[in-house]
Amino acid sequence: MAAFRKAYPAVTIDLTISDQKLDPVDARFDIAYRAGWLENSGNIARKLADFHQYIVAAPSFLSEHSTPTSPADLQGLPFIEHRALVNPCDWGFTSPSGKPVKTTMNASISADVTPVIKNMAIAGAGFAILPDFYVLNELRNGSLIRLLPNWDLPRAGVYSVFPPADYRSAATKAFADLFRDMFRTRLAEFRKG
Repeated sequence: MAAFRKAYPAVTIDLTISDQKLDPVDARFDIAYRAGWLENSGNIARKLADFHQYIVAAPSFLSEHSTPTSPADLQGLPFIEHRALVNPCDWGFTSPSGKPVKTTMNASISADVTPVIKNMAIAGAGFAILPDFYVLNELRNGSLIRLLPNWDLPRAGVYSVFPPADYRSAATKAFADLFRDMFRTRLAEFRKG
């Protein structure tokens, strides 16, 4: 936002930040950004990047609970669910041998904002499932530990989503291009670490 504001000082910006799935048409957005899996709609979506989902917990959490070795072990542990997801407690894993395994978690905490979920996991309130790019710093500094690293969860994406329209303002196009370029550059740098 700051870079766009500096480049286009005459443009007025109205920013809404929410993990809820707001429809760009109903909310009257020029552009929205989504992380996860998109549902079918009449909106126009452009994928910016793929990401992995990581199961993470704080060292203090693991000192109080046994370290899981399979998805079934997660069922008895306190889980911080992301309420903005359609089925936040139901997850499909792929085993190291490629076998699909479905698991239902037991939520002990429910929240609808990703930063809050990450902070609760860091504080040891439970384990969480979060995007890889969102927890890489914490994994590097040891405030979070990745659980079941040999088990895969479904990959997801980051998307720019536009309402269906024949015309897009120059400001919307400029913002979308700037965001895409900055996001991809920072994500690549972040993942290199």
